[in-house]
Amino acid sequence: YILWKLREELELDESSAQSPAFVIPATLPEAYHQPGYPHWGHTAVAIPLRDSGCIILDPAIRLHWPVVLRGAAPQCTFDWAEGPPAKSLPEASSHSWRFELDAQAGQVRAFSPQQPHFPSFTYFTKTIENPDKSITIPTNDFNKRIPVVRTDKDGAKSAHFSIRLDKSRLEAFVHGIWKQPLKFSEL
Repeated sequence: YILWKLREELELDESSAQSPAFVIPATLPEAYHQPGYPHWGHTAVAIPLRDSGCIILDPAIRLHWPVVLRGAAPQCTFDWAEGPPAKSLPEASSHSWRFELDAQAGQVRAFSPQQPHFPSFTYFTKTIENPDKSITIPTNDFNKRIPVVRTDKDGAKSAHFSIRLDKSRLEAFVHGIWKQPLKFSEL
């Protein structure tokens, strides 16, 4: 459905997409980083285009529409009305974000208006071919926490479930309330 809708809205014909969508690694704005987390601690979805361009989908950071970077136009600038959902980013950072495709490096870099020459975050446009090892092993070794977060259409957290390997427990946030943690030994 998403691909069909994108084709319609972006006026892409059947030959525009090179292959199906796939999960790609990404960095996050510095405001998201937590001690001990790996540099590439986020994922998004990419749809490669035949002209060396790509479409990036990343609703987890309130990017509610696709970033379309065509080979002939490897840059996309737009006002990001809500901006990334991070309290430490100023409200003005929501306007005039620039996304640039560097096809040779295999990266899409996002630039905020406050730092127009320094990327706020980066997408690596290569397929994660071993998602189990590339996501699970670093999470277990470095993060000690496996979170699953659900946000509503406004970006507000509606649910959060976290497996805390460092504390041997499960944590859950439901309907605006953190529930009593459940220890692994109680399962």
